[in-house]
Amino acid sequence: KGGTGELTLVIMPSGLKVVFQGNDLGKTPLFKARLPAGKQTVKLVDAAGKEKSVTVIIKADEVTSLRSSWDQLK
Repeated sequence: KGGTGELTLVIMPSGLKVVFQGNDLGKTPLFKARLPAGKQTVKLVDAAGKEKSVTVIIKADEVTSLRSSWDQLK
């Protein structure tokens, strides 16, 4: 159990800030960000400061990819 995997997020529009556990991971499109394995929630923040959360399942030693748009996220 444990380990880390990688997350690729391609969310339109690009340039959304990606935050995980208070750490800024960068902006979308985000490629191969290393996260702990398991169910993880990342926060997306747009230019106006509005936030949306995305929950992903990270598998050890694998890349998890999510493609979506801001409007499709809850």
